[in-house]
Amino acid sequence: MNGFLYNLRRAAQVLRVLVKYGAPPLFRRMWGGRPLVPASAERVRLAAEELGLTYLKLGQFLATRYDILPVDVCRELTKLFDRVPAMPFAVVRQIIETELRRPLETLYAQFAETPIAAGSLAQVHKAYSTSGEALAVKVQRAGIRRVLEADMRILRLLAALADALMIGGVISIRSVVNGFFTWTEKELDFLVEGQTAGRLRANAAPREIVPRVRWDLTTSRVLTMTLVTGLNLSQIRDLLDRGGQDLLKQYLPGLRLDEALHTFTTVYLRQLFITGFFHGDPHPGNILLRDDNSVAFVDCGISGELWPAQRADLLGYYRNLAAGDIEKSARFYTRLTERNDYADAPAFQREVEEILQQWYAASLNPSAGPRALHWGRYVNEIVTAAARHGVTLRSDFLMWSRAIGMLNTNLLMFSVDFLSELRSFFARMHASAIGDLANPENVLESLRTAVAFAADEAPYAMQALNRAASGRFPGVICKRPSRAAKRSARSRNRALAVSLLGVSSAVLAASGDDAVFRTIFAAAAILCLAWPLMRTGQA
Repeated sequence: MNGFLYNLRRAAQVLRVLVKYGAPPLFRRMWGGRPLVPASAERVRLAAEELGLTYLKLGQFLATRYDILPVDVCRELTKLFDRVPAMPFAVVRQIIETELRRPLETLYAQFAETPIAAGSLAQVHKAYSTSGEALAVKVQRAGIRRVLEADMRILRLLAALADALMIGGVISIRSVVNGFFTWTEKELDFLVEGQTAGRLRANAAPREIVPRVRWDLTTSRVLTMTLVTGLNLSQIRDLLDRGGQDLLKQYLPGLRLDEALHTFTTVYLRQLFITGFFHGDPHPGNILLRDDNSVAFVDCGISGELWPAQRADLLGYYRNLAAGDIEKSARFYTRLTERNDYADAPAFQREVEEILQQWYAASLNPSAGPRALHWGRYVNEIVTAAARHGVTLRSDFLMWSRAIGMLNTNLLMFSVDFLSELRSFFARMHASAIGDLANPENVLESLRTAVAFAADEAPYAMQALNRAASGRFPGVICKRPSRAAKRSARSRNRALAVSLLGVSSAVLAASGDDAVFRTIFAAAAILCLAWPLMRTGQA
């Protein structure tokens, strides 16, 4: 079947399902009735299940968007994490043998035909290696790319229609759909996922578990990793809803839920603020809590990474927000943006302050509900304000913002106070930083962060000072220095950076007890402090 006919057939299927599940409540509302919210929520889930693949993934994506959908709908959609129909085993066998180019029996000592998990893009089977090691084998669904491309066209068309009718209000449905496809496309290459898992595992904290990749049994469509046991957050929430703590204890007798959730929050904030390389899709199905109260990260297809200078801005933004210094937090937030020539940065910062103040006030209100506490709602308001004032968010910040929004969503599922967790983490981070000052490696890392920040911001600060001196200080600083200004600024920044490194090396040389340590840093100080003078002589 050619592409056009396939797209047409898929569009007809989508239309049929939308009419099947959407028409009855719509007609009831038109005739003056009011359909029950739980029934409507179930219809949304059933429609996603019948359409399959892309729409299951979209339903999972929307399950975390308390800012867009009612709480009952979000909770109903969380069932999609564990209720995806599995591929027939014959198809699984064919994919594995095609990818790994060997019969299944020669690849694994045992291979379970029934999957232990089935997702919208892949499913996972338990297996054993020839040496007896327990494994989890992730197999990508057949034909997923063709279906995804067809569904992408359909959903973007529907999103454009929804935006034209203002169905989402101030929220752009197209931006939600585009964001969904951005994350989904990144998950289709299992080699990238394996590399991500390897980096997360190398950076892991003591109670943070990431499975190990078996590269000899991995391709872009088949991923083999060590098996990690536990229950994901969606399963735990379901058990609590059905039978409370007693039912949960039957599955994880040693689990102390509050402690495990605190561990999850701490290790994930550590990824975001300290290591800088983070799991980019921590939805409830990808986070496992274990019987020993450790936390495991699985399905590592999406990741993000920020450099020290970027993390410094984010740290200032969130640490001040957690402390209640909203004005300072908003100033850090504006550093995460890019502005055009007509941007009204002061007005944008004032609006950001108002929005952050609303979240902070809701977080202090014990009776506030999930919609008032959901971080995604306020992020959407800020994004809308940014567009109105000619400001755009830096692309490297968007994935980070979504990740911390997912963390907030997971905590809301269990009524965990996100603000308290942030305050606790930053308090421990501050105490640890003070204790680490004696470590030369940490000092040098701080110097690298400061130099990176100076290199990024110095041209714009110099531009502002020059305009102020000439009496032409505008309300908005345009971040577009000329090429000559860039060269001059880079030269000044290099001299500043080397001088700063020289002074710091001299301080370390004077304070060290070890003779070799003092000699190395003394030599480094002499070289660094002499470099600007030599450059001046050359000029």
